[in-house]
Parts: sequence; C-alpha cells; structure tokens
Amino acid sequence: MEKTIAKQLLVGIIVPVYNVEEYVSCCLDSLLSNTYKNFLVFCVDDGSTDNSAAVVEEYAKRDKRIILRRQENQGVSAARNNGLKAAFEKDCDVIGFVDSDDWVHPQYIEILLSGIINGYDISMCEYIRTDKYENSFPDIKKFNKIELQIHEIEDYYANQLWDKFYRSSLLKNLTFKNLDMCEDTLFNISLMAMNSFKMCYIPEKIYYYFNRQGSLVHTFNEKYGLVFSREIINILKSNKCRDSMKTFLVDKGLKNCMSCRYFSKFTNEYKKYKAEYNNLMKEIWKIVKEQKIKIKNKLLLKLFTVFPSLYRLFRIVNDRTMLGFEKNQKERMRNEKAM
Repeated sequence: MEKTIAKQLLVGIIVPVYNVEEYVSCCLDSLLSNTYKNFLVFCVDDGSTDNSAAVVEEYAKRDKRIILRRQENQGVSAARNNGLKAAFEKDCDVIGFVDSDDWVHPQYIEILLSGIINGYDISMCEYIRTDKYENSFPDIKKFNKIELQIHEIEDYYANQLWDKFYRSSLLKNLTFKNLDMCEDTLFNISLMAMNSFKMCYIPEKIYYYFNRQGSLVHTFNEKYGLVFSREIINILKSNKCRDSMKTFLVDKGLKNCMSCRYFSKFTNEYKKYKAEYNNLMKEIWKIVKEQKIKIKNKLLLKLFTVFPSLYRLFRIVNDRTMLGFEKNQKERMRNEKAM
C-alpha cells in the first residue's frame, strides 16, 4: 500500500507534550517504526518543566519528520490547536492525534489510513489499555472496515481522539476549547453536530493506551465540567447544529450535568457548583421538550435529575471503583480543610 499512496497523502500526527520525559521516547519510537512513512509528527511542548522538550529535540535532529514546537504552559487544548495550525501549514491531507505517554502498533498509520483511502472521512480503530510497555506486536495481514451508521457513531465515536484519523478538510474550522478535561469529547461532538461525514470502524487493537497515575483522566475539575456543559448548550442553540443530532446532544448534556454534579459533591465548594449544575439542567430541560426523546429515557433522566442519589447508585452499580474514588476524594477534602 505504501508505494502506491505515499506521494498522495501526507499524514500529520499531533502529540501534545508536557512533563513526559520518561515516556515520550517510547511514543516517538513507535511512530517512527511504522510501515507507512509519509507522515509528520508535530510535538508541541506545553512549557514542560522536565527534559521532555530536550528529548524531542534530539529525535528531531535525527529525523526531519519530527517537528518540535514550543509554547508557554497553556494546557493540552492550546497545544493541540498549535499542532493543528502546524499540520495545516504543511498541507497535511490526514490528521491524527497521539498522546505522548502512549504508543502505537507498527501498522497503526497504514491501517487507519486505509479507511480514508477508501472514501471515509474518519477512520477509527480499537485500542488496548495497559500498565506496562510492550514492544512485541502481531503482524496484521488482513483487516476489515465496517461502515458505521449514525446511531453507532453517536454511541462510540465521541469520546477520544487518538483512535481516529480525520480527513483534514473536516477540521478546517474547528479548534479545541480551553479545557483540560473532556476537550477531546467536545471537539468530536462539535464536529459531529455541524458536519455530515462517512466513518468506518476497523476492529484491530493498534493503539496502546498507557494507564499512568497522575494523568488528567484520573482527576476532576468543576470548572471544566461547567464549561463543557455550557458548550453543549451553546451547540444546541447554534444555527449550525444539525437537527438530526439534537436528541443525542440533549442526552449527552444532561448526563454530563448529572455526572459533574455527582463528582462535584466531593469538593469543598459543592454548594456553589451544585447550584450551577442545577441551573444548567433546567436550561437543558427546556430544550428537551422540543426533542423526540423516548418516554422511557426521558423518565429515567428526570428521575436522575430530581433524585441525585439514584444517579449515584447507578454509577456505583455500573462501576464499583467509584466507591474507592469517593473514599479518596473525601480524604482529600478533609486534608484540604485541615490545611
């Protein structure tokens, strides 16, 4: 495949970098080992205080496909926007995202790119969660592409960035909002709400997600939860929002408010944030009346809205690790008050 399309499609891969000197080498080694060679890696150092930038700089000296961009610490959203700008400047045909503490299969680019070549606008793969580095990979000789229907895209598409390749023309008018949590979900939702596209799913596990303690996915910040909920409402009210997506967005917005209200209970400013989330939910419920949500779903959402304890029970039943989360957060709150 590589010989026939290398001159046609340039892949740009955006890697935000912040204090990952222990991990970024594994990430870059895995990308440089890929079977498809016509790509650029835009590493955006977000003001690291360790040697991350120096590590990337050494790679850039050895391989011109590694491009280091530096910025003052502004967060992952600003870093990805910086990377998007660089990818457009280099006229990349396809854009992907890789986290700097993760790594990929040697056929990661080749396999995801095959979906774009076959006429899809977005190509998505499977991934593996792991807590140890692996450098032994299976050789994938045959893989299937499954076209996703709209309800499947709604269910599986929105969460992360790194399991997907995007045709760059889709991203021309999109930027990441200034969030340090859920910025990837909001980016995908914005794209989905305002654009029609064809998407395929390739069920090969070719992305390796490293479970690292201290990463942002193990934290909760009330500010970002509020901004995310507000942005969902703004999209719903936008003239650019496609009617076919409004029911999905209402459901997403309400569930996010309920989830954040639950998480915010384990902060020392619970009363303040509870009131703000309740106000947001009232605003979304006004929009709910205009949407054709199934009666069963509407009743369930209403119950969770009126009785937060039911939502807590739902979360715990579906994920028993939430009990450990609650215990740790309560301990943190006690420590903060004692300081």
